[in-house]
Amino acid sequence: MKKFYTVSYMLLFALTLVSLVIAAIASAGILLRMAAISGVIVFSLLQAVCLSLYRGAGRSISYRIGFALLHMGLLCFIGGSFVFIIAGEKATAAVPVGDGVYYTEIMRDDGSVTDFGFSVSVVSFTVEKYKDTGLDREYNAVLSIGEDGAVPKEANLRVNHTVRCNGWKIYLMSYSDGSGSESVTLLFKRDLAEFITTAGCVFVIAGACAMCLLPQAPRSIKREEKEAAV
Repeated sequence: MKKFYTVSYMLLFALTLVSLVIAAIASAGILLRMAAISGVIVFSLLQAVCLSLYRGAGRSISYRIGFALLHMGLLCFIGGSFVFIIAGEKATAAVPVGDGVYYTEIMRDDGSVTDFGFSVSVVSFTVEKYKDTGLDREYNAVLSIGEDGAVPKEANLRVNHTVRCNGWKIYLMSYSDGSGSESVTLLFKRDLAEFITTAGCVFVIAGACAMCLLPQAPRSIKREEKEAAV
């Protein structure tokens, strides 16, 4: 058990750094990017070591199951994040409103072109305001999406309410209303391992609940059981 607690303390320390490491991967230069990836790999290995060393002696079944779920969830989350970094795609574009043009690809900042595999056009955009203050309450964009030569279909897009098409998720980020040329900024994101990352989050929550909320055997009973076994 001493080895287990030593590894656990190392994991707690690594957990405080892992969010910064993952953030550095997306924005760092090549050397710092390699260092960040190495850090996440080491963190994942520590999780695996912790799982292999822990035997749950003196703990309840629910605690041991929760411990396994928690650490497996962290591994799934990190693994899914790596898949997105390696094979995922994300691009942002300012699309004019009501120009009747269907866009099938956009150019990234680095000059590369992203092809969606479908066409999208912004039909209209409206802003709902609070009556008492006049402040913006909600943004609504109507998209017209055509796929594989089919008749385009309209879809409502709002902040935090995405539209899915051909494996892509479309987010409404912001809008610009100036010089008579209204446009909205859309974020296009394709994450091949989204279900793995989501499953990791579910496992972490379920594991934490099992460890902290489910009834645990009193320590006095555990000591009595150990003494009786001896």
